[in-house]
Amino acid sequence: MTTQKQNTQDNEAKWYQDEGLKKFIHEEGKKFVSENTLTISNRRTNLEYEDHGGALSKDETLWKVIRSRKIDFANYEKFITSIMCPTTSENVIKKESKSTDNCKEKVVKPILSNQIPFHNSQAYSVLKNATELYVKIISDAGNNLDYEINSISLSNSPYIDRIKESLKDFSLTLCNDECGRFEFPVLSELIWNYWHEEGYLVQTMNAISHRFQNIKTDGKNALNQMDIDPLRPLSNILWGYIQDTQHRLTIPRRAYEYENHYGINIIGKAISNLNPVNSRSGFMAAFNNLLNKCAHFYRERDNIQRIPDGFPVLNALKEVHMILAEGAHNQFGDLPTVSKIEMLIEQWILSRPEVREFLGGKVMIPYSQGWMPRVDSMKNLQGWDPVSINNFHDLAIFGEQLILSIRYGDWYVINQANFAAQWADEWRNEIQGYIHRYQVVTGVDLSANAPDYAKRDYHIKPAILIKRRLSQQ
Repeated sequence: MTTQKQNTQDNEAKWYQDEGLKKFIHEEGKKFVSENTLTISNRRTNLEYEDHGGALSKDETLWKVIRSRKIDFANYEKFITSIMCPTTSENVIKKESKSTDNCKEKVVKPILSNQIPFHNSQAYSVLKNATELYVKIISDAGNNLDYEINSISLSNSPYIDRIKESLKDFSLTLCNDECGRFEFPVLSELIWNYWHEEGYLVQTMNAISHRFQNIKTDGKNALNQMDIDPLRPLSNILWGYIQDTQHRLTIPRRAYEYENHYGINIIGKAISNLNPVNSRSGFMAAFNNLLNKCAHFYRERDNIQRIPDGFPVLNALKEVHMILAEGAHNQFGDLPTVSKIEMLIEQWILSRPEVREFLGGKVMIPYSQGWMPRVDSMKNLQGWDPVSINNFHDLAIFGEQLILSIRYGDWYVINQANFAAQWADEWRNEIQGYIHRYQVVTGVDLSANAPDYAKRDYHIKPAILIKRRLSQQ
């Protein structure tokens, strides 16, 4: 009996001892966990890109320049209005200059004094000269107006430095204009003009010009009722526009340069017999491949369990950069700018109330710029491509920015994948926007996975894809 009682007491002591140990372990464990918390999150943190020798920061400067020196139609329209309306010109323009006197000397006086050599064409002369000056202000370092965009220079761009280094054997004294082209290269790409031309901007103006001259064209006579009386301000501007036709770039002239820059063309009667010396035939394949690599990169980026590889994007950037450099000769320094000036004038004419009165437009459709409804109305009247000009305009804007960021980046000597990764992240909205609009316009999805990408028509010129889409409708 005594032995049994002793065993019971021993068991109780052991139980209390075990429970005390468990309690001790539990309390110490809680204390340890509270002091050594490991947080596991299913969320990707922001990546920090390592900068090698400041090259990355220079690329970021380039991207700021591209965005800040973009020609915006709304600002352009305000600028033209300030010039065409003397009562408001000083109030609007002097904000961009050091003084009103400087404003008159640098802006108003050259515009009013430089007239085209045709009778009664003063209004169009003012429009043309003001547009040229506006583009010069945006693109050129030679002007002395206090536009904020001119505070950013590309004179230290590695790519520009490399070009200047290759010319050091030539003993040249550069004038202000030539120095400006080195430090402030004109940020204008013909891809902007190409997509607007595919969107029927030029064809719309040609139809209005023919009707103004009473010239009957093939197809529908949709503008029979368009009679602009001479009391309308637009009447005299159209007169000057038509008189100045001989001084504008022709459709074949632009088409040849499209081939030289990007290996693309437009389809039409005016350019049926093109015979270019050079055609950058590999550009479309390389550029679309870059966009496809970016689409894959974004899928990897959005997968929080994977780290995306930037090398495929980097290699694609190198390829596109080299093809663009091959086409940057002869008319490269001037034709894109002149072509943009001419199309800006056409956009301004189409935005006038007189054109709206005759062509009309669907009020409930959202447009970002005032000239766009006129183009869509003309396309509807003539039975042209039903895809809205909105999509072509976005392709023009996004395409130009992307190509500029590739052309003036020093991609040939960059070997760090994080450079390409940051480029892809920086331009993600533009790239994905371009891919979507391209599918709407051509019917081709550039974001498809690799097996589908190889089988589809990704490398065919956009004009052929658009023609094929129209034939299937």
